[in-house]
Amino acid sequence: MNLNLKSISCGILLLSSITCLEAENIVRQWRDNQPEWQNQYVNGVNRLPSRSTTYSFRDVTSALEGDRNKSEYLSLNGKWKFCYSDNVDDVPVGFYKTDFSSSSWSSIQVPSCWEMQGYGYPIYTNSTYPFPARPPFIDRNNQVGCYIKRIQCSGKME
Repeated sequence: MNLNLKSISCGILLLSSITCLEAENIVRQWRDNQPEWQNQYVNGVNRLPSRSTTYSFRDVTSALEGDRNKSEYLSLNGKWKFCYSDNVDDVPVGFYKTDFSSSSWSSIQVPSCWEMQGYGYPIYTNSTYPFPARPPFIDRNNQVGCYIKRIQCSGKME
């Protein structure tokens, strides 16, 4: 068999490309089958894309004054319904649906930190994790907080 260096190089390149594509498919399949909280490619679920903070004003003169209190916005600060779970498996199923009843839940001030309001336990660290770090795997129970806030938009905001 008469093989030259060019044909050997092409064969190795082709085999290498196929192997890389197969590896990429395996990684994609693994990534897509991970729970959301263990998938480092998931940045948010059921949320709008991030954007800069903006304020709407009735006219240019008001906007140029720059007084946010005169802008037309709806602050979401305040009391929210809150359900704390020690483990992701204990999160109420379907809590994000509009017909879910949160009437038995406590209320919590938002923005805030639930640990400072009596839920869970604070983790303070500046050097090492207090648990094994094997991203993206979570090898312990992970505290979860579920929040619900029902708002009514005025006609001009809809």
